[in-house]
Amino acid sequence: MPRKAKHSDHDLVARALPMFWKRGFAATSMDDLVRGTGVSRHGIYAAFDGKQGLFLACLEAYGDAVVSPAFAQVEADGARLGAVRRYFQHQIDRAA
Repeated sequence: MPRKAKHSDHDLVARALPMFWKRGFAATSMDDLVRGTGVSRHGIYAAFDGKQGLFLACLEAYGDAVVSPAFAQVEADGARLGAVRRYFQHQIDRAA
């Protein structure tokens, strides 16, 4: 009988996302992910079929946590030009 994973997929994504954010996909190796997440290669492959699958899960998590809420006001029923203007002003203010 296989052993139960000591990590959740959500926790693995949460630990891997900052690593990809800081170094990018190409510069983040499997060894980096193993060291940084505390999950073995086998665990990463079992959960996400490897580095690319984990990266795609990180992108999805980022979209759910950051991108979707940011666009919610623009995509809401009845949203008008003012909502678009506020969205871009918020992005400009964050960058400044």
